[in-house]
Amino acid sequence: YTLGNRWVTLAEHVKTESYVLTNLKPGAVYLFMVRAMNVYGLSDPSPISDSVRTQDSSSTMQGVDHRHIQRELGDVVIHLHMPTVLSSSAVKVQWMVSSC
Repeated sequence: YTLGNRWVTLAEHVKTESYVLTNLKPGAVYLFMVRAMNVYGLSDPSPISDSVRTQDSSSTMQGVDHRHIQRELGDVVIHLHMPTVLSSSAVKVQWMVSSC
């Protein structure tokens, strides 16, 4: 996810196509991207997700500003789905990997 002007890695070596990110800040806006990794290194990043806002501690509403940037990933394409806000401190990120 992005923190100010820099990206922060929240999970590595995830072997599934979905992951629940926890311990996020309530009422904060997050953007996500996913990269594939194998013995040859890292793929180009997935398109950046739409931005999502975690719930406020006292609210169950999520605010979303829609923004989407598409990039070519060479031989591997990662389709990043809209992140799902689960609570004030958790977001589920889900993606699909396919070949061109």
